[in-house]
Amino acid sequence: MSNEHLPAHVHVSDESKSRECIFDLIIENSVLVEIRMRTDTKPPLKPEDISKAKAFINVYYPQIVKKWFQYFICGEKLKPVTIRKKISGDIEIDDTINHMEELKKKFHPTPPTPKKQPKKNKK
Repeated sequence: MSNEHLPAHVHVSDESKSRECIFDLIIENSVLVEIRMRTDTKPPLKPEDISKAKAFINVYYPQIVKKWFQYFICGEKLKPVTIRKKISGDIEIDDTINHMEELKKKFHPTPPTPKKQPKKNKK
């Protein structure tokens, strides 16, 4: 297993691989609430590439997070995906969100709720 860490994140580089940004995906209740950009590895992407990357992440975050958890948390063997052209088509958001919910229950189970004690009658 790789030496990865939370939050789930994605590395985006330009075609020459000379510029890169890492985008942390901040997820709350299976919803992407923020994309935080890190630029600590190489010169950052150009502003137009950053905008394209964020737009892509906003649409495809369920699949990104699903793959990230499958590989880094569950230890499944997956190959990295390199995207070199515009992506179109339907995405399986409901399927992916259901999978994320299952993983959340597996790794962060909710404690059982305590049973309420019956009220005692005062006379």
